[in-house]
Amino acid sequence: MATATPPPLSPPPPSQPPPRAADFRTVLSESRRMLKAHSRHFLVLYVLFLLPLSLCVAAYPILHRLLLSSFSSFSDPYHVQALLRRSPLLNQPAEHHQSSVDPRSVLVSVGYSCFLTLLFICATCSITYSVVQVFYGRPVKLPSAIKSIGTSFFPLLATLICTQAITSSIVIGSGILGFLILKGAELAIGHEISYSSPYFLGLAAAIAVALVLVLAYLQVQWGLANVVVVVESSYGFAPLRRSAYLVKGMRGVALSLTLYFGLLWGLLLCIGTLWTSESVIDGNEWRAGHEDRRGVREGVR
Repeated sequence: MATATPPPLSPPPPSQPPPRAADFRTVLSESRRMLKAHSRHFLVLYVLFLLPLSLCVAAYPILHRLLLSSFSSFSDPYHVQALLRRSPLLNQPAEHHQSSVDPRSVLVSVGYSCFLTLLFICATCSITYSVVQVFYGRPVKLPSAIKSIGTSFFPLLATLICTQAITSSIVIGSGILGFLILKGAELAIGHEISYSSPYFLGLAAAIAVALVLVLAYLQVQWGLANVVVVVESSYGFAPLRRSAYLVKGMRGVALSLTLYFGLLWGLLLCIGTLWTSESVIDGNEWRAGHEDRRGVREGVR
């Protein structure tokens, strides 16, 4: 009796390739794809928050003087030029320096910092919310992105305060450590160490390098803290711990992104500083030329 042969087994389905680990180029290309797919949405958010933030940071010296001018009288026709001439970007004579702190300058600086912090938090909340919606394939609407600011504003502010508290503590602690080391060395050798001494300069350089490395490490560890605040609705120190957990195995990518955007911000600040310096110099030259012409006219009379 013939037995039926079993049908041949079908070949196993091809195994799916493992997902490719995200690298620096992948992150940038994915970000570029999101921007192209929703260019108008992100352009509106850029104009609302990032563009004013960038302009304020780049033009801070001139804006600082012009804000101070609101407390002063404009009876002098050359008041604005005089404010520009006293810009801290230029070397000024000794009579322009004040030994006491101007409370108006402190008030303007505090208000200016609060305004920049407000723009930064609004930009972070709205853009992070929009990116998450695009990543999961959900519809992106501008009113929803603006509405997310009210939900995540105070948690993000609390997290920002925690990060600044930790960073300030590390900076102050490094300064105290350097002071103790310096005083200990002076007691050991029996005389005071000059600030121009190579030993003091070497100690300052070593502490500065160690401080930069520690702060850079913390910046990498906290790279996703703002995203965690918006997505998981946590605040305080919890997003910092969560971010440190999420960047495990991806610290190289996080460091590359930090350096990339840090260089962009540094380039923006350099361009703004050079532009501000040229504006100040042009104002001084215009004032000097106008005074020379007025002196010539008075001499002719």
